[in-house]
Amino acid sequence: LLEASLKYPQYLNGGLPAVVRLGLYAGLRNEEMCWLKWECIDWDKRILTIQASVCELTGESWLPKDFEARRIDVKEACIGFLRQEYERQRTAGLGSPFVLPAGTPNVADEGDRRKHVHPSTPTKSFAKMIHDEGMDEGITVYTLRHTYATMALRAGVDLRTLQKRMGHSDIKTTMAYLHFIEPEQHPMDALRY
Repeated sequence: LLEASLKYPQYLNGGLPAVVRLGLYAGLRNEEMCWLKWECIDWDKRILTIQASVCELTGESWLPKDFEARRIDVKEACIGFLRQEYERQRTAGLGSPFVLPAGTPNVADEGDRRKHVHPSTPTKSFAKMIHDEGMDEGITVYTLRHTYATMALRAGVDLRTLQKRMGHSDIKTTMAYLHFIEPEQHPMDALRY
């Protein structure tokens, strides 16, 4: 998915690879991706802040689920990609405060690109990529969030930490990502001793 997304610059003003990375590396929901602003990225500490956001152009505002702001640490691979994406957008003249700018590069009105994308846009673009790549069409943007949670748990991230990163108010929601691993996969090899 990471590599495949790079082949679709025609989607989301070239932002489809950012969608894939924000899903896999940060477990973001669609709306969180759509409302994430560049100013909410701490480049040096590698932390994304999910918080209330306003579109200065339209005055429209958005609040995170359960109205709770949260901070998510991400791998250097994600921050490095986002740095490149920021520079690509700046060079292309997209000039949006949002990581995923709306509009299209062909539109004469640059104001459109200063808005956030509609939450259905990443979903539709991702689905087109999955179809074009001949992948299982059951894979969705939200599947990336599930993958993030499952892989974090398998990597040893504790439930409470993951609960906070995912923005779950109830630990039982986070526990749903605990999955049995077959003995043939040798999960005990992860033990440090």
